[in-house]
Amino acid sequence: MNAQIEQFLAAADKLGVNRSNVYVDMITQNRVYNFAPASSDGTIREKLSGFETKKTIAIRYKDRPLLEKLLDCGRSGFHL
Repeated sequence: MNAQIEQFLAAADKLGVNRSNVYVDMITQNRVYNFAPASSDGTIREKLSGFETKKTIAIRYKDRPLLEKLLDCGRSGFHL
């Protein structure tokens, strides 16, 4: 994940975003569930299948058209 964020920040640098205007705001870890096969009584149950980690990046900018360019940078490598 850190490599993806660094790749995004390098692209943002090329757009003129100063690193002092970038802040990793929050890191979360969520459980991910799948459904287990139906048991003998026909009940389907949730089963923990793993975790997902998310980081929120806050960027301060003044140029409104820059937002679309930043979103394009983010779409190319991972979800925003």
